[in-house]
This record gives sequence, structure tokens and C-alpha cells, in this order.
Amino acid sequence: NDLMTEADSPPRQEPPEYREGILSELLQEPAQLQARLMALDDVPLLLVHTHLSGDESLLQRYAPHIKGAWAFEVEPVPELKRELVAALIATLGDYAATGRPLPPAPSDAMLQRMCNSAVGRSMPAEYLPMVREELNFDRTDAKTVHWRKPPNPAFLKQFQVLVIGMGYSGLAMAAKLKEAGIPFIGIEKNPDVGGTWFENTYPGVAVDTPNHFYSYSFRVKPDWDHYFARGDQILDYIRTCYREMQIADHIRFEEQVLSAVWDQAQVRWLVTVQRKDGSQYTLTPNAVVTGCGLLNNPSIPDIPGMERFKGPMFHSARWDHSVDLAGKRAVQIGTGASGMQIGPQIAPRVKQLTIFQRSPHWARYNPLLYAETGAAVKWGLAHVPY
Repeated sequence: NDLMTEADSPPRQEPPEYREGILSELLQEPAQLQARLMALDDVPLLLVHTHLSGDESLLQRYAPHIKGAWAFEVEPVPELKRELVAALIATLGDYAATGRPLPPAPSDAMLQRMCNSAVGRSMPAEYLPMVREELNFDRTDAKTVHWRKPPNPAFLKQFQVLVIGMGYSGLAMAAKLKEAGIPFIGIEKNPDVGGTWFENTYPGVAVDTPNHFYSYSFRVKPDWDHYFARGDQILDYIRTCYREMQIADHIRFEEQVLSAVWDQAQVRWLVTVQRKDGSQYTLTPNAVVTGCGLLNNPSIPDIPGMERFKGPMFHSARWDHSVDLAGKRAVQIGTGASGMQIGPQIAPRVKQLTIFQRSPHWARYNPLLYAETGAAVKWGLAHVPY
């Protein structure tokens, strides 16, 4: 019973950007505020205004101009944009003048209409629970354990969780275990956190999901420099989160889990761990969580005659930076996300690049792929409510 949780949320909190006096500060320089808002994407501003004002008229008028879920799929309508910005400034001014709190989350019906307009098509209703969880209107973080009653300290003293891998998933698990007060140990085979982002260093390595979403729900970052961050930027974010979590005393680096066997008699796991020097020891945790990824272990196809190739040959996950590709005839096998990033980076450097593709890859052109976010976006994410 000590481990049971309940759905009741803790008291609602204002979003972090809605600190005391922030709207008054924004409204002090109306010309600058207008210019900043005009530089932001139409749809997020439209949804913010609809949510704060409850007025859906602009939502309806924008709908014919929104052709998809990306900003570049919105037809520019300068007059409508200026009207939207003016309406939003007036709404923010009303909140600042009255001091009233921000409204609660939209109703399902209203949120459905907002989502339909935002993506330019009818969104299936079954997506609504996920949308609410991700938007996190009340800032309570649905992925956090809220104890029904405080756990028995004596129980926690003898309970232990083992987390394998300190990449994105493992660190998230560690952060939430610490938050819940559950003892844990983290095992990481590398000398640093980051998982696949630590190991993959190939040219052009980057995230293929917009990194404002590819972030922890409990550690949003409004100042990303790119919409699709490079590998070093993602790794820096992971390292920053790790330092802020203050879990270093729980993590054992350069150790690897060799086996995990359930012992029904002891009602525990018997986990064999190998240190860097080859020595081994056993852990007996009550629970094991694996945060091992799928993208860091090279998958080498069995190509007949491959052993006769005399040139340098390596997998993208084990990029050999000692090899100078300039002027070489290079072959790339595979056109997945990594291949799509590597090809354009090395093509200008090599004499000839031949790419082998087994099957077509699902992809589309996105002008934001290499684009920088800019000062306006960073400002908007940090200051405009929701």
C-alpha cells in the first residue's frame, strides 16, 4: 500500500513564465512587445490568445490559412497577424490590470477545436489525453509520483532499484526515483552520461525530432539555438540536467551489467556487474529498469566479400575520426536518420559518394532542419504564458 499512488493532482501552479509582474513588464514598452510578438509563429500565438481570452473568432478566421502542423505550412496573412497580435496584447493587458489568475485548461471541446486549427485538419479525439499530458496546463507533471501517503522509511531502507544506462531514459528514471524518495543505483558502461548521444559522433549527428519536444518534461529549455539541435548541444543539455539532478553519488560509471536473473526465493534480482578492470560483483535489487537504447550498438550486415575490402571501414555509431575522407571514393550503406545526416555532410569533401538504399525512407523537406531559432523565439518561449 505504501507504493500506491492516486490521480489527485497537487495544487495547481501558474506556468513558470507567469511570474509576478511579468505581464506588466512586457506591457511597459508596447512597440517592442508588438515587434517581438510579430516575429513569432502565428499558430502558437493564436492558441495562446484563444486559451487566455476564450474568444475563438480568430481561430476560425485563421483556419483556411493553416495547411499543416509546421509554421512553414501557414499562409502568411500580415493583416490577420497584426490583428492577432493586437488582440493578444489587449488580453495580456487585461490580465495585468486585473491581476486575475490565468484560466484553467480548455475544455475537451475547445481543446479539440484548437488542435484542429493548429494542424489544419481534424485531429482524432483519442489524442486528447496525450495532448493534455504533454501540454501540462497545470504544471503538475503527470509523470511524477504523488504519494497517497508517505512511504514507510523502514521499507525504503531495504528497497532498491537498479537503473541500467544513463542516457535520456535512464537519467529521467533516476530523477523521478530521487524525487519519489526511492533508493536506486545507476550503472553506466561509458565514462559519462548521454548514452547514444555520447557514443555517436559522426558528421552531422543531430536530433531528428524538434528538440523543444525532445526535452525532459521537468526541464524545459526555452533557449535552444536550433529547432533540430546538433549532437554536442543535446549532450550538453543532458550533462546540464545530470548536474542539476545531483545524483552523482548514485551512479557508477565504466561498469557493465552482464546478466540479471530473478531469484524467486529471495524475491530479488541477482545482477552481475563487471567493472572496467574486469572484476565482477553482484547486486541484489528489488527492481530493475533498463534504459539501454537501440541506436548505439552497431548492426553490421553480413555482406559477402566484406573481409576482402582493404580500405577503412566503420559503422556510424563508431565513427573513425582518424580517417580523412577528402578526395576519397566513399560508400554509405543505409539511408535512415543517421544516413540522411551523414550523406550531406561528407558529400562535399569526398571525390565520389555512392549510397546504397535497401528500402525507401519516410522523409520530407523541412526548411527548419538547419535553421537557428533566433532571439524572438527564445524570448517568446521564456515570457509568453503557455
